[in-house]
Amino acid sequence: MNHPTIILNTLLLSALLGSAAVANERKRIGVQVGGDTVGDMCGGYGTLTEEISKKTGTVSVHSGPGKNFAVIDHIPKGNWVSMCDENGPWEGIVYTLKNEVDCEVGSPLENRQEYAGKCKSGWILRKHIGEFAG
Repeated sequence: MNHPTIILNTLLLSALLGSAAVANERKRIGVQVGGDTVGDMCGGYGTLTEEISKKTGTVSVHSGPGKNFAVIDHIPKGNWVSMCDENGPWEGIVYTLKNEVDCEVGSPLENRQEYAGKCKSGWILRKHIGEFAG
C-alpha cells in the first residue's frame, strides 16, 4: 500500500469510529415536575452530603439518568437541590449553585411536564443526597 491509500484508510476508519461514538451518545432527558394538584411540583428537598470527586468536592450532574449521559455541571457538597423525578438509582433535580434563587417548584402543578424554570436541572445518583425533607 502506498502512503495516500494508508492515509485515506486511516481517515475513513476515524470517521466511522467517530460516527459510532456519536451514535452511542445519549440525548438529554429532561427532569419532569408536577403531576399533583395538592403537593409541590417536586417531592422533596435535600443537601448533597457525599461527593463523587474528593479532589473537587463536587457531584457530577448528568444530562440523563445514567453515567452514559454527558456530565453537564458539578454541584458542591452542601448545596440544596429539589428532588423532582426518579429513574432507578438516579434523581432528577432542580438546583441553583448559590442557593440564592427561588426555583419556584414549591407550588402544585397538575400536569407532569419538563422543568423549564430559571434554575438548572439534571440527574445525579440519589445516594449523594443526604438530609432531605418532603
